Amino acid sequence: MTVRQMVRNRAPAGGTGTVLPQLMTRSPRIDPRTKLMALLVVNVLAYGRVPQTMVFVLAAVTVACLSAVLPARAGIGWLVAFAAMAWLWLALPRVWTGVVPGLLTVVGYWGTRMMVSIGMAVAVLMSTQPAHLRAALAAWRVPSVLAVPITVLFRFFPIAWGELTAIREAMQVRGIDPGWRGWLTHPLRSAEYLLVPFLASSSRVADDLSASAVVRGLGAPTRPTSAIPLRWGLADVGIAAALAGIIAWAVLGEGTLGGGLR
Repeated sequence: MTVRQMVRNRAPAGGTGTVLPQLMTRSPRIDPRTKLMALLVVNVLAYGRVPQTMVFVLAAVTVACLSAVLPARAGIGWLVAFAAMAWLWLALPRVWTGVVPGLLTVVGYWGTRMMVSIGMAVAVLMSTQPAHLRAALAAWRVPSVLAVPITVLFRFFPIAWGELTAIREAMQVRGIDPGWRGWLTHPLRSAEYLLVPFLASSSRVADDLSASAVVRGLGAPTRPTSAIPLRWGLADVGIAAALAGIIAWAVLGEGTLGGGLR
């Protein structure tokens, strides 16, 4: 499915004339700048020297955000993966000692933090429209050399995921298992039927997004304007207060920010 087809499918029955007011002038419930700030704070704390309880607090925040923007099974799947990494980190050294379990413990330690970082990034990605992100970057006066690639990548990943889902569904229609069983039994065939079409469609998506960026004037020397009103609401104030409390706990509580295992 191309960008044009996705826009046509999302257009209301009355035509595309009402899409612009709905998507371009609607103020988001949560300011995208608040989401970016939360993403930054969570990543800094996740990779900092913080107490063990802080990692699980960040995990609870992440799974709550994922459950709010994705189906429940996505949050459950993330929670299972995080629990597996936490088991490697905390439980495995108690029952098995040696070089191999030591390496697995390190994998679990960094894996829990990477799961928090990836989960929060997915939550922000799935809950923020590209136009809102562009407006937030413009409000922060981010240079175009950074804002343009971020905006294009922000548009690319959801479309690429849709392309991958469509390819997997086509494989199922043809009687080919796109899951791990197919990769174990027929790895070359799975790679041929999945990766090759995905790379080709990703190339087409990149070309479409590049053309769209040129049409929209991204990278122009003039400062872009936005029709989206960005303002803080009660939800933003609550999120900012929660982030401030978490930061205060990390700095003044049991642990201090910095590197190293804890």
